[in-house]
Amino acid sequence: MNHDHLPASIIDFEAHHVTSVADAGERKTKVTDLALLCATCHRLLHIIARGRAWDDR
Repeated sequence: MNHDHLPASIIDFEAHHVTSVADAGERKTKVTDLALLCATCHRLLHIIARGRAWDDR
């Protein structure tokens, strides 16, 4: 998703674990383990990872 036209102050950002916590096991999270995404993109990544359709809640 391209948000170049929106001021950053109105976009909700969320941190996404690049490797899922379940796969990584119990350990300290490092900044390099995270990707900063807008809330919509973060939700979409999790939906795709579960193999569900966008509107299949």
